[in-house]
Amino acid sequence: MKSQVFAISHTENMILARVDANDVAYSSYIKSYIQKNFKFFIYLKESILVFPKTEDKTKRHFFMSCLLNNFNKSRNEKLSMDFNLDVPFFVEFSNSKEGSLVPKVVVKCHKNSVFFRFSEETKMVVEFLRKNFFGSKVDVDYSQRVAKVPIKSKEEYFVLRKLLAKKVKFSDFLHVRFTYNEEELVRLNANTKNKKKSFFSWGKECDVEYSYYAELNSRYGDSFELIRQRYLELIKMYHPDRVYGKDEETIKRYTEKFRKVHNAFEQLRKTYQKMAS
Repeated sequence: MKSQVFAISHTENMILARVDANDVAYSSYIKSYIQKNFKFFIYLKESILVFPKTEDKTKRHFFMSCLLNNFNKSRNEKLSMDFNLDVPFFVEFSNSKEGSLVPKVVVKCHKNSVFFRFSEETKMVVEFLRKNFFGSKVDVDYSQRVAKVPIKSKEEYFVLRKLLAKKVKFSDFLHVRFTYNEEELVRLNANTKNKKKSFFSWGKECDVEYSYYAELNSRYGDSFELIRQRYLELIKMYHPDRVYGKDEETIKRYTEKFRKVHNAFEQLRKTYQKMAS
């Protein structure tokens, strides 16, 4: 019997699973289940990050167990796993089961600082931050496995964005990706200052454009085709016809989200057309 879950693993700071993106029905079911049952989740590039909440521990354990059972369907030796319900859960949608799940460093923004939550496996990211980007400004708590980086200018902000878009290679056997919330980065950008006044208006325009990416669960640098695919998924998910007959508040919420998604796509479509011309 075929498994729709290609891989599942448990690191110190995250549970990771790779789901077959070619199985559209199963992938849609997973996305729908997460949306309906978990309060704090983030759509990332071809993946979803579910953050732990005390009130949904039972649901998360059931969800993880279902993915594990699916993974074991086609295995002779069954994998068992004790889930730590206090760490995030990362679901990656992939077209291939080849390769290993890339370890993730969770990134959170608060006011004018960025926090990198690493594990024993990914702690090399601290020296990577110090050496390549922020020098001595990196404040590290090894007991909590958190690195704090202050972002004080637009220049530092855009260095940060380039960093987050990369898959960092520490060795032939260790690659790391960063997971983050696009909306948090938009707010961080709004809180940072420019060293030159002439740069300010451009920064405001950039803020607005990044909000369009966030609305479409995308990142700056994604291809237009990828953005279009996410747009089609969201426009279907939030179409007002789906909640026909529901209460007025629900219809209003879906209609507003539908409008925002459509507007964001149209604005980015114009941007990409200009870039192509």
